[in-house]
Amino acid sequence: MGQDRLPRLFVFMIAIALSSVGTAVAQERLSENDIDWCEENLTYYQALGRHAFLENQHWSMRARVCSHL
Repeated sequence: MGQDRLPRLFVFMIAIALSSVGTAVAQERLSENDIDWCEENLTYYQALGRHAFLENQHWSMRARVCSHL
């Protein structure tokens, strides 16, 4: 492979990897348990603020989604 093709191949591989991750996240849905968890933690979120809440929850997907509701 020539030197000029390597950067394009690398960008292509990164694009495929990112689209796979995006698809997996987009297909997940909030369950009733997730919604209940968001409601239970609402006062905690309001008291701490968004950044501190997410830090405390280790930036979990559930916490990030709840912070946008």
